Amino acid sequence: MKPLPVQSLQATAVLLSITALVELILLDYSPLASITLYLFAVVVSAYNFARSVSLAVAVLSYLLVNYLIVDPRYSLHVPDPRSYFVLAAYLGTSLLVNTLVQKLKDKTEEAERTLARLTEAQERLMQSHEERVKGQLLASLSHDMRTPLTAILGASTSLGTQYDRLQDHERRQLISSIEHEAFHLVSSAENVLALVKLRSLKALPEPRAWQSLSEVVETTVRRYRLRKLPCGIEVHMPNPPLFVKGDGLLLAQALANLLDNALTANLRGDHAAGSPLEPVVIDCVSNTLCSPPCIEWSVSDRGRGFPEHFSTANIQAFDEQARQATATGYGLGLVIVKTIAELHHGTLRIHNRPGGGAKVTLAFEWHEQPDWTSDEP
Repeated sequence: MKPLPVQSLQATAVLLSITALVELILLDYSPLASITLYLFAVVVSAYNFARSVSLAVAVLSYLLVNYLIVDPRYSLHVPDPRSYFVLAAYLGTSLLVNTLVQKLKDKTEEAERTLARLTEAQERLMQSHEERVKGQLLASLSHDMRTPLTAILGASTSLGTQYDRLQDHERRQLISSIEHEAFHLVSSAENVLALVKLRSLKALPEPRAWQSLSEVVETTVRRYRLRKLPCGIEVHMPNPPLFVKGDGLLLAQALANLLDNALTANLRGDHAAGSPLEPVVIDCVSNTLCSPPCIEWSVSDRGRGFPEHFSTANIQAFDEQARQATATGYGLGLVIVKTIAELHHGTLRIHNRPGGGAKVTLAFEWHEQPDWTSDEP
């Protein structure tokens, strides 16, 4: 049997001494309050000390009740049989309270141990998930960067070693290839950094400002039209414009990713040789017939479309199945768009268009639109 800790014995003596002192003060006012005070001492000891110590407190409190409260006071002699009943009831109550509190203490300690094990398991799971994501990130980066780097190396080598032999249109073609692949590299790196930043956001700050989707489209498309695009961009926006509550920069980033995907898909689509590519189409409508009503913001292309069984549930960061399913031009950008949609309490929807191509839609929750005639929306 383990010896009782000296600290526990000292604390027990202090607890009973304080209880007895307070009891002597309260006794003349209410004997019942004095007895309750001793029961409180039993509860405190049962919860804070070992089982043997708390049992000793229960027995000592019984003796103190007999000595200090039951007549004749300051004596352990009990001449009245009714007093035996009172003392027996107190002793039974104090032992029962001690047992119940000890069980509560044991359950609490068991729950704390279980919680500690669950927390440790969750930390291990999160660490394993982070390691898996890091591995997938490295695989994604190597996959996305190996092809353009190889193309840039091949084109630059050809220019360096065969510059005098190449005709002007061949040189321009190689330079254009280097420019295109370099842009792809920059876009891939920006997407990875953007996704890491977005994943760290739990929610957008409140209050959210009104954002005009027409202004977001106009600003983004103006920037794209400065580039040498493989096809045109056709815009259909309502008048008066539609507004959503959110972050204008994130909305522009979502649109830019959808445009990048659509332009790439158009290039890789099945087109007749020499025929012009159809434009990428941006449109925005308010759909009040669906439940709940929403604002639908879409980008459509004439690429090969999505695989038959592909859905938004397949859109996962650095997932190999998603990568293979989206090999026709829909990659990490859709993960970013989906994350931005969720931050705006919206949803991402994908459809294949009749006649070929795909339509990707961001559906935002409908809010009562601001007064267009005011200076500030």
